[in-house]
Order: sequence, then structure tokens, then C-alpha cells
Amino acid sequence: MSRSPSDISNLEYKLKKRAFARDPYPLSCDSCEERAVFIYALKHTNTGGRTIEWCHHCHRVRGFTRDREGDRVEQPGFDLEAFLG
Repeated sequence: MSRSPSDISNLEYKLKKRAFARDPYPLSCDSCEERAVFIYALKHTNTGGRTIEWCHHCHRVRGFTRDREGDRVEQPGFDLEAFLG
């Protein structure tokens, strides 16, 4: 799925409005092997520990939360656009 730069900017704006901050240093993507994965995390980590990993090259998105023990758990089928609704 291809996204225009304005689509990416719009989604990033919505994330920022929901108190997500982007880590400035991209990581390598497991799918496309490009260094384009940005991590978005809630600014206040005591609100559940949600993080989102989004590759800006191939647009693979993964969502994570914390379980009761504090372990990071991936949400299967996470849909960024539905989440930002």
C-alpha cells in the first residue's frame, strides 16, 4: 500500500494530538530491510505503555501494549487508521 507524504503527515498529526511522540532515530524494517521504522510512544508511559512501530518505506504498522506483568505484547492485526479513527 502506497501513501503520499501528505497522508503520512496527516497520520503523524493525529498521533501527536493523541499524545504520541516519535523517536527521531529510525530502525531497520524486518519486511523491507530499509532503515525507516519509527517508533511512536505515548508521552506519559504510565497510561498503559502503548507503542506503535511504523515503517515509512513499506508502511508496515505494528501496535504493542503492556500486559499485567509489564511485558510488551503485540496486537495482531493492528490497524493504524482505525485506531486513529
